[in-house]
Amino acid sequence: LVSTAFPAAPTDLSAVAISASQVRLKWTDNSDSEKGFRILRSLYSDRYFQPVAEVAKDTTVYYDSGLNAGTRYYYKVEAYNDVGRSESKVVNATTNTRVYFSDIGSVPWARDAIENLAGLGVVKGVTGTLFMPNNTVTRAEFAAMLVRAFKFDTAPVGSLADVRYDKWYYREVMIAENFGIVSGDAGNRFYPERPITREEIAVMVFRALQASGRRFNVHDNSVLEKFIDRNNISPDAVSSMAVLVGEGIIEGLQGNTLGPKYNATRAQAAVFIYRALLKSEPADP
Repeated sequence: LVSTAFPAAPTDLSAVAISASQVRLKWTDNSDSEKGFRILRSLYSDRYFQPVAEVAKDTTVYYDSGLNAGTRYYYKVEAYNDVGRSESKVVNATTNTRVYFSDIGSVPWARDAIENLAGLGVVKGVTGTLFMPNNTVTRAEFAAMLVRAFKFDTAPVGSLADVRYDKWYYREVMIAENFGIVSGDAGNRFYPERPITREEIAVMVFRALQASGRRFNVHDNSVLEKFIDRNNISPDAVSSMAVLVGEGIIEGLQGNTLGPKYNATRAQAAVFIYRALLKSEPADP
């Protein structure tokens, strides 16, 4: 049948910057008569909107790529058919800034994660120009990264036996403890300055995803069966590792191994957090 009415306008349009060069648009499709959707973008809130893409009917997500860092973009989405078109409201998003380091050429697979997270203040360089991507990362450093990445904030109450008030990481570690992301052992010790392992990262990231209310898929432990060292995963980390592997947040190493007891590098830590943010959906406002 040929529609004789304008398509209903999309609603609930949202724009979220997910990197220095990409914005994710999501909307609700209220029409069953559209031929497709047209994405319009401008540097101004009320004029000069230009079409940047057309997507098929029933689509509700679009990733706008190739953008400039640190720039505010305005968007609207219109449903169209042979009769006419109907526009959504205008929304905007500002792309992340990038922070450049001179020593990350050896980890090209981590460049986007490091530069984007540094622009957000989630990770920090060892100096103004050096990131030291192959150095290990401590448990306190990773807890602090998670608190910044997921924007956890509360009064840092409570105590862990080995997390002293005069340490730089006290506030972030205690916030992480308050949100259930980290915890002490039987002696209430956290071991903040010990290098963090890949399985410890899996547990912390999984707990951060849960505490943040972000939406992600749950995977059973069968996704770990292809790894020859799966039995080396600590029992309390298996389910967390399964979710992160299933979501593509943590990937295997050479030889079908996961290396659960291997110390993670700063580059790996940045990638795991960046993927966790990209592969999960923000909680509903």
